[in-house]
Amino acid sequence: MRAIRTEDSPIDSNLTYSNLLYNRFNQPVTGINYYEAQAYCSWLNWQEKFRDKFIIRMPTQTEWMSAMTNYGTSKYPWGEALPSPAIVNLINERKKNKDKLDLEDLAKINIPSIYGIHPNGSNNNGVHDLIGNIWEWVEDFAKDHEIDDKGNKGKIMGNCCFDPPSRVEYPPLTYRYPGYRHHVIGFRLVREEIR
Repeated sequence: MRAIRTEDSPIDSNLTYSNLLYNRFNQPVTGINYYEAQAYCSWLNWQEKFRDKFIIRMPTQTEWMSAMTNYGTSKYPWGEALPSPAIVNLINERKKNKDKLDLEDLAKINIPSIYGIHPNGSNNNGVHDLIGNIWEWVEDFAKDHEIDDKGNKGKIMGNCCFDPPSRVEYPPLTYRYPGYRHHVIGFRLVREEIR
Protein backbone atom coordinates (compact mmCIF):
# COMPACT_ATOMS: atom_id res chain seq x y z
CA MET A 1 0.00 0.00 0.00
CA ARG A 2 1.44 3.38 -1.05
CA ALA A 3 1.41 6.15 1.54
CA ILE A 4 -0.31 9.32 0.31
CA ARG A 5 1.65 12.46 0.95
CA THR A 6 -0.48 15.34 2.23
CA GLU A 7 0.39 17.54 -0.75
CA ASP A 8 -0.76 14.79 -3.12
CA SER A 9 -4.15 14.39 -1.47
CA PRO A 10 -7.32 15.37 -3.35
CA ILE A 11 -8.51 18.96 -3.14
CA ASP A 12 -11.41 17.90 -0.88
CA SER A 13 -9.24 16.03 1.63
CA ASN A 14 -7.21 17.41 4.52
CA LEU A 15 -5.07 14.66 6.03
CA THR A 16 -3.91 16.81 8.97
CA TYR A 17 -7.48 17.30 10.24
CA SER A 18 -7.59 13.87 11.90
CA ASN A 19 -3.92 13.80 12.97
CA LEU A 20 -3.60 14.61 16.68
CA LEU A 21 -0.08 16.03 16.21
CA TYR A 22 -1.56 18.77 13.99
CA ASN A 23 -4.85 19.27 15.77
CA ARG A 24 -4.02 20.54 19.27
CA PHE A 25 -5.75 23.43 20.99
CA ASN A 26 -4.36 26.82 19.84
CA GLN A 27 -2.26 25.19 17.12
CA PRO A 28 -2.55 26.72 13.62
CA VAL A 29 -4.82 24.88 11.20
CA THR A 30 -2.71 23.37 8.45
CA GLY A 31 -3.17 21.21 5.37
CA ILE A 32 -5.28 24.02 3.90
CA ASN A 33 -5.08 25.07 0.28
CA TYR A 34 -5.59 28.62 -0.96
CA TYR A 35 -9.21 28.03 -2.01
CA GLU A 36 -10.16 26.68 1.42
CA ALA A 37 -8.55 29.65 3.14
CA GLN A 38 -10.53 32.01 0.90
CA ALA A 39 -13.75 30.06 1.52
CA TYR A 40 -13.24 30.27 5.28
CA CYS A 41 -12.80 34.04 5.05
CA SER A 42 -16.00 34.30 2.97
CA TRP A 43 -17.88 32.17 5.50
CA LEU A 44 -16.67 34.39 8.38
CA ASN A 45 -17.83 37.49 6.52
CA TRP A 46 -21.40 36.13 6.59
CA GLN A 47 -21.36 35.46 10.32
CA GLU A 48 -23.46 37.89 12.35
CA LYS A 49 -20.63 39.03 14.64
CA PHE A 50 -18.58 40.18 11.62
CA ARG A 51 -21.21 41.05 9.00
CA ASP A 52 -21.50 44.79 8.32
CA LYS A 53 -18.72 45.49 10.87
CA PHE A 54 -15.57 43.88 9.48
CA ILE A 55 -14.11 42.32 6.37
CA ILE A 56 -12.22 39.14 7.16
CA ARG A 57 -9.55 38.14 4.65
CA MET A 58 -6.02 36.89 4.28
CA PRO A 59 -3.27 39.53 4.36
CA THR A 60 -1.69 40.70 1.13
CA GLN A 61 2.02 40.08 0.64
CA THR A 62 2.68 43.77 1.36
CA GLU A 63 0.72 43.65 4.63
CA TRP A 64 2.39 40.41 5.67
CA MET A 65 5.86 41.84 4.92
CA SER A 66 5.03 45.04 6.78
CA ALA A 67 4.17 43.05 9.93
CA MET A 68 7.24 40.82 9.42
CA THR A 69 9.58 43.82 9.24
CA ASN A 70 7.92 45.40 12.28
CA TYR A 71 6.30 47.98 10.00
CA GLY A 72 9.57 48.84 8.29
CA THR A 73 11.71 49.28 11.42
CA SER A 74 13.70 46.00 11.32
CA LYS A 75 14.59 43.02 9.16
CA TYR A 76 12.66 40.56 11.34
CA PRO A 77 9.65 40.87 13.65
CA TRP A 78 11.88 40.80 16.75
CA GLY A 79 14.65 43.07 15.39
CA GLU A 80 17.91 42.51 13.55
CA ALA A 81 19.17 39.32 15.25
CA LEU A 82 19.32 36.30 12.96
CA PRO A 83 16.50 33.75 13.33
CA SER A 84 17.19 30.95 15.80
CA PRO A 85 15.23 28.09 17.40
CA ALA A 86 15.42 30.01 20.69
CA ILE A 87 13.04 32.69 19.40
CA VAL A 88 10.98 30.97 16.66
CA ASN A 89 9.88 27.43 15.77
CA LEU A 90 12.75 26.41 13.49
CA ILE A 91 15.00 23.38 13.78
CA ASN A 92 18.58 23.59 15.03
CA GLU A 93 21.56 22.97 12.79
CA ARG A 94 24.78 21.26 13.74
CA LYS A 95 27.37 23.80 14.75
CA LYS A 96 30.14 22.17 12.71
CA ASN A 97 28.24 21.59 9.47
CA LYS A 98 25.32 23.89 8.66
CA ASP A 99 24.20 21.68 5.76
CA LYS A 100 23.29 18.79 8.09
CA LEU A 101 20.43 18.77 10.56
CA ASP A 102 20.66 17.60 14.15
CA LEU A 103 18.34 14.59 14.39
CA GLU A 104 17.84 15.17 18.12
CA ASP A 105 16.37 18.58 17.34
CA LEU A 106 14.17 17.11 14.62
CA ALA A 107 12.54 14.90 17.25
CA LYS A 108 11.91 17.74 19.74
CA ILE A 109 9.09 19.63 18.04
CA ASN A 110 9.09 19.06 14.28
CA ILE A 111 5.42 20.05 14.20
CA PRO A 112 3.70 23.43 14.29
CA SER A 113 3.74 24.79 17.82
CA ILE A 114 0.80 26.27 19.67
CA TYR A 115 0.19 30.00 19.32
CA GLY A 116 2.32 32.26 21.51
CA ILE A 117 4.90 29.70 22.62
CA HIS A 118 7.73 31.86 21.16
CA PRO A 119 6.94 35.37 22.51
CA ASN A 120 10.47 36.69 21.75
CA GLY A 121 9.82 36.09 18.05
CA SER A 122 6.76 38.35 17.84
CA ASN A 123 6.67 41.91 16.52
CA ASN A 124 5.95 45.04 18.61
CA ASN A 125 2.19 44.59 18.12
CA GLY A 126 2.24 41.01 19.42
CA VAL A 127 1.89 39.27 16.04
CA HIS A 128 3.39 35.80 16.55
CA ASP A 129 4.96 33.20 14.28
CA LEU A 130 5.62 35.30 11.18
CA ILE A 131 8.89 33.39 10.79
CA GLY A 132 8.99 29.67 11.47
CA ASN A 133 6.14 27.43 12.60
CA ILE A 134 4.09 27.28 9.34
CA TRP A 135 4.06 28.71 5.83
CA GLU A 136 1.03 30.98 5.27
CA TRP A 137 -1.03 31.70 2.17
CA VAL A 138 -1.39 35.39 1.33
CA GLU A 139 -4.28 36.94 -0.60
CA ASP A 140 -2.53 38.09 -3.77
CA PHE A 141 -1.39 35.80 -6.55
CA ALA A 142 2.01 36.00 -8.21
CA LYS A 143 2.32 38.36 -11.16
CA ASP A 144 3.33 36.83 -14.50
CA HIS A 145 6.98 37.92 -14.16
CA GLU A 146 7.19 36.24 -10.71
CA ILE A 147 5.86 32.84 -11.74
CA ASP A 148 8.45 30.08 -11.48
CA ASP A 149 9.24 27.52 -14.16
CA LYS A 150 6.53 25.20 -12.79
CA GLY A 151 3.81 27.81 -13.36
CA ASN A 152 2.96 28.17 -9.65
CA LYS A 153 0.83 31.23 -8.92
CA GLY A 154 -0.15 31.17 -5.21
CA LYS A 155 2.13 32.87 -2.68
CA ILE A 156 3.07 31.50 0.73
CA MET A 157 5.16 33.35 3.31
CA GLY A 158 7.04 32.64 6.52
CA ASN A 159 9.11 29.42 6.58
CA CYS A 160 8.09 26.46 8.72
CA CYS A 161 9.12 24.31 11.67
CA PHE A 162 11.10 21.98 9.36
CA ASP A 163 13.36 24.80 8.16
CA PRO A 164 16.74 25.52 9.77
CA PRO A 165 17.70 29.18 10.29
CA SER A 166 20.01 29.06 7.24
CA ARG A 167 16.94 28.49 5.00
CA VAL A 168 15.18 31.65 6.18
CA GLU A 169 15.38 33.94 3.18
CA TYR A 170 14.44 37.57 2.84
CA PRO A 171 11.67 37.92 1.94
CA PRO A 172 10.44 34.50 3.16
CA LEU A 173 8.36 33.87 0.04
CA THR A 174 7.71 30.90 -2.20
CA TYR A 175 5.05 29.90 -4.73
CA ARG A 176 2.64 26.96 -4.93
CA TYR A 177 -0.40 26.00 -6.97
CA PRO A 178 -3.53 27.34 -5.22
CA GLY A 179 -4.84 23.76 -4.83
CA TYR A 180 -1.60 22.63 -3.16
CA ARG A 181 -1.83 21.43 0.42
CA HIS A 182 0.88 20.48 2.89
CA HIS A 183 0.96 19.68 6.59
CA VAL A 184 2.89 22.90 7.36
CA ILE A 185 0.89 25.35 5.21
CA GLY A 186 -1.96 27.33 6.73
CA PHE A 187 -3.08 30.96 6.69
CA ARG A 188 -3.53 34.05 8.81
CA LEU A 189 -6.57 36.33 9.07
CA VAL A 190 -6.87 40.10 8.79
CA ARG A 191 -9.88 41.85 10.30
CA GLU A 192 -10.52 45.13 8.47
CA GLU A 193 -13.07 47.48 10.01
CA ILE A 194 -15.86 48.70 7.72
CA ARG A 195 -16.30 52.45 8.00
